[in-house]
Amino acid sequence: MNSETHSLNDATTFTLNKLLDNERKACALAVARRLNVMAAHITRQTLNGIEAAELLRNEAERYENESGALR
Repeated sequence: MNSETHSLNDATTFTLNKLLDNERKACALAVARRLNVMAAHITRQTLNGIEAAELLRNEAERYENESGALR
């Protein structure tokens, strides 16, 4: 592999890693925001532990379905 190809590969790898990092950050922020909305709902509606757990289960199922749709 010549140095020009090596440099191109390094630049491509760097760019892809940066894109993946940005995507991970965006996903983490989206989850954090969703959890805050859920916490506010639990508080506003004064849900008990069982109701809050059911809300979390439903949210987990939503994430599982979303991840399956991305495959």
